[in-house]
Amino acid sequence: MGYKKGLRNHDGVSLEENFGELPDNLQDYVEWVRKWIIQKKSEGCVALKIAMAYERSLHFEKVTREQAERVFRLQESDITQEDIRCFQDYLFWKICEIAAEVSLPLQCHTGMGQVIDTNILQLNNVIKNNPETKFVLLHCGFPWVDDLFSIVDGYPNLYPDLTWLPILSYTASKRVMHQLIEMSQIDKICWGCDTWTVEESYGSLLAFRFSLCSVLREKIEDGYLSVNNAKDIIDKILFDNAGKIYV
Repeated sequence: MGYKKGLRNHDGVSLEENFGELPDNLQDYVEWVRKWIIQKKSEGCVALKIAMAYERSLHFEKVTREQAERVFRLQESDITQEDIRCFQDYLFWKICEIAAEVSLPLQCHTGMGQVIDTNILQLNNVIKNNPETKFVLLHCGFPWVDDLFSIVDGYPNLYPDLTWLPILSYTASKRVMHQLIEMSQIDKICWGCDTWTVEESYGSLLAFRFSLCSVLREKIEDGYLSVNNAKDIIDKILFDNAGKIYV
C-alpha cells in the first residue's frame, strides 16, 4: 500500500504513521522494506503476514522493475489500476525473496476477504517459484478448501494453517483435517486463534479442540488411527509444528 502517500489498508493502518517517510523510488523502497523486516526480526518478530486478500486478487504476476516503478514517475492523477497492480506484484515477489533470505515464514491470508480471486491456487506460481520461502496459508483457503488439497502434497514449503476455520465452519474444518491427515500432511498443519480479545481467543480454542477431537475420534473408531497416533497429532498441530516453523 506504499505506492502513494496517505494510504491506509483495510484495518486503517498507515505505513507513514508506523514507519516514517516513504522512499520516493522503487530501489530505495525495496531496501527500506528489507531494512524494516530485518529490524523487526531482531526485535523478536517470527513471521511476516500478507493480508492483501482484503484489498485485491491473490494473483501476483512476475513483473519487471520498469513496470513496477511507474507509480513513482507518474503524477498521482495519472496512476492507473494496472500501475498499482504492477507495483504490488513486484513488491510481493520481493517480500517472498526477503522472507527466504532472513528465514521468516510468510503467512498469507487466503479465502475470505474481497472474495474475488482470493483462493489458494492464485498463489500457485509464487509458491512454485520461491521454494526457499515458507508459505503459511491461513484459513486453508475457505470456502475453496479443495484448492489446498490440489497443491499441498506438491510443495514442501507450503504449510496449511487452520486459523479461523473452525469458527467459520465446523463442518469444513473437520473435512480439511480428515483429508490432510489422510494425505500425510500431519507434520505441516498449524492452528491459531486469529482473534482480538481474550474471550474470543478462548472461544476459538474451544471450537478448535471440539473439531480436532471429533476428527480424531472418528479416525480411531474407523481403525485409521490408534489412540497414541491421535495424541501425537494433537501435540503436532497444537505445538510441535509451529515450533519448527516459527524458529
